[in-house]
Amino acid sequence: MYTVSNIQDDGPQPVPHSIILVNSNILTDSYKQIHTETKLVTAISILTAWGPLDLYNIYNSPGMDSALVALGTWLAEHPPTTALLWLGNFNIHHPLWSGPAYPGQCQHSNTTLLIALLAYHNMECWLPVATPTYQLDIHHTWSTIDLICCSPEILPLLTSCNASPVACLHGADYLPIQTVVNTSVPCCSQTPKPNFHNTDLAKFHGTLVGQLQTPLQNVNQVPDCLSGLDTYITHLTNAIQVAISDAVPLTKPIPFTK
Repeated sequence: MYTVSNIQDDGPQPVPHSIILVNSNILTDSYKQIHTETKLVTAISILTAWGPLDLYNIYNSPGMDSALVALGTWLAEHPPTTALLWLGNFNIHHPLWSGPAYPGQCQHSNTTLLIALLAYHNMECWLPVATPTYQLDIHHTWSTIDLICCSPEILPLLTSCNASPVACLHGADYLPIQTVVNTSVPCCSQTPKPNFHNTDLAKFHGTLVGQLQTPLQNVNQVPDCLSGLDTYITHLTNAIQVAISDAVPLTKPIPFTK
């Protein structure tokens, strides 16, 4: 499933600039959407084994601070009481995350508001300095404008945080950032289910016929009372279940199945 912020926009068809996809195996009562009232920031609160965690996905348009202003306003009106995780495309260069190799880009980026927000909420950058995340179409040079920032109390839970070239979508100019947090969330149990697509039809038919040929005691061929009908339906249901168990293979669930 996915969650999209509660958008308030004067345009005819406001389009969200950020989304959060939640694995369908995660129990729906273990997270809830945070309605930030902007199309630039999507957020959810997740209940993990470590504790609650508020996750914000942010898209800050180039040359603007719209998302940062919205984020700062929201957090000022709704002071966070749990650990924070900010991630997304900030479209801003600074030596703290871009490294010393891009002084020109850093000089032309206004990072005042972002630095102030990071300092005020005591956030730290997870992504290693100078990690390439975006490739410029014109010069085919790389820069770091996608960030992962978190509250210091969850830093010990960090397992890894790196850009992954092998997971990049074909034709994309951004590299995905894979971040692993050492905690867990409540998930649905994954039990094997019948794979009816691969049913052995001949075996199914033979088993079902054999089950239905078993005579029923104290029941006429055509049930003439409610108890007889109940017995007949139960027998038919059991026969079908035995045939399914005998002729239909089970699926092999994977972590991404619904």
